[in-house]
Amino acid sequence: MIAEQKKRWACPDDIPTTTPEVQPPAPPPIAEPWFDLCRKSEAADTELIKHRFLCRGGGMLVVGQTGVGKSSFSRQMALHFAAGMPFVGLEPVRQLRSLIIQAENDDRDESEMCKGVVDGSGFTQEQIDSAGPFIFHFREQERSGFRFFLETVEPLIKQVKPDLLWIDPLLAYLGADQNSQQEVSPWLRNSLNPIITKYNCGAILVHHTNKRTHKALKDSWSSSDLGYFGADSAEFANWSRAILCLVPTKTKGLYGLNASKRGGRLHWTDGVGALTTQKLIQHSREMGRIHWQEAKDENGGLLVDQPVTSGKPIPSVEEFLTIFPTTRFMKNPTPRDFLLEASEIRNLFSQRGWKRDSYAGVCAEAVRQKRVKMVNEGRGNRIKLYGLPDKIDDYLASRRANKGETSDAKD
Repeated sequence: MIAEQKKRWACPDDIPTTTPEVQPPAPPPIAEPWFDLCRKSEAADTELIKHRFLCRGGGMLVVGQTGVGKSSFSRQMALHFAAGMPFVGLEPVRQLRSLIIQAENDDRDESEMCKGVVDGSGFTQEQIDSAGPFIFHFREQERSGFRFFLETVEPLIKQVKPDLLWIDPLLAYLGADQNSQQEVSPWLRNSLNPIITKYNCGAILVHHTNKRTHKALKDSWSSSDLGYFGADSAEFANWSRAILCLVPTKTKGLYGLNASKRGGRLHWTDGVGALTTQKLIQHSREMGRIHWQEAKDENGGLLVDQPVTSGKPIPSVEEFLTIFPTTRFMKNPTPRDFLLEASEIRNLFSQRGWKRDSYAGVCAEAVRQKRVKMVNEGRGNRIKLYGLPDKIDDYLASRRANKGETSDAKD
């Protein structure tokens, strides 16, 4: 058993080989009625990042390519959370204590990052002093796999008692084949999960993309696709409660921050007030400063309308409204001539250079804002028609008059 454990976790030969003390069997599990969960009041202290984006006992991935600045992004988030302050749209429920375990930066690197994110935070000296006791750091370069949790993570968690455990990068401590779910699952589900559950904290894992994934990045990638932006086994994404991806754009230093899993819980909005799961962030423009901020234009206003990934843009609702015909160059146009089917809208997106696959989300947002109405027609009501509200009303009136139908538009 010990030999097999060494092989599986790539542990060195100096791990103890004595037979561990036999533990008494665990009590059998007891199921409870599902509806009883609805009657339970959840402990107020489980939430870490609003609005239940990340809770105690859960894990989050921060994913980006090598050299993008994932470590400084993570340290800046830890600093803001230690001060109880939001960071690029991520809001802690209160001051959060962080334990950072990392492998890639020496003390001078960490010192530079610390100075950069502190200087760039804009915090008062009082806020900085308040945050200091809430961030702890340890550089681990020897242990991985089973030993990492046994000899590094658990002793440090006992010492610090953190709200958040940061592991940067996770592949430095896996100690196994990152492509194999058989190896990854025990690390995540049988080693990390029990620890963060036992000590009532959350885990944030910093993860790389692989080279081929970055090269294949396309403007057609959805948030769901970006959930698997990280390198190797899909188990990393499947395990995570939440995922943040740092996605490059065509503009140097400008990145899309995509909350590709559970992003709706962050309550982000775009320039027209619509809910979104992505925003633009950038490195500081000041020479020598290591610092992230929400992307701003030359006048200091937030950039919200550019695409997160390189490629074709997504239109705003105002731009979307321009595709609907207000007149037709034909004799006696009917109310139906002013409406567009979903397939027609998709083709119009392509013709205008917009991201073709974004049409459904833009349609839904225009309907939510009541700038556009939608009605079904055809056999089994399988064809969706979109139009300006007055044109939809005209169409419904004509349909009732001509065919005796009574269906209503969906607002």
